[in-house]
Amino acid sequence: MAAFADLARAQAWVFDLQKYGIKFGLSSTLSLLSRLEIPYEQGQYLHVAGTNGKGSVAAMLSAILTRAGYPVGLFTSPHLVRFEERFRLHDTDITAEGLLYLINRVREAIAEAEPPTFFEFAAAMAFLYFHEQEARPVILETGMG
Repeated sequence: MAAFADLARAQAWVFDLQKYGIKFGLSSTLSLLSRLEIPYEQGQYLHVAGTNGKGSVAAMLSAILTRAGYPVGLFTSPHLVRFEERFRLHDTDITAEGLLYLINRVREAIAEAEPPTFFEFAAAMAFLYFHEQEARPVILETGMG
């Protein structure tokens, strides 16, 4: 599978994964993380779940820990304006170049596998980004309440 050179096309491809709907369980995501060689078991995570207020709680935790000097990663959904908003490090959205890199890396890892859902793909992007950037802790907002 050839790598994308254009972010708009790459994002369109990622958003097209929504056609695969949702899957319950973690087996597909864990398999994808394994193919990316991400030792997720060694990470430090804060998982924010619940019916209401997940985004607010995650943002407040991120702000507090960032100001305390931690290299905080924050993965949220959905985004309000730009896909980059979902992936924050040190209270800053990922760059367009960084996003394109992640899309290409994760896409390469699924070349021989069953297509992931949109959320599984985005979650794998987040885990890869925060692993490579050595974010500790990583705040993960639940995809579904």
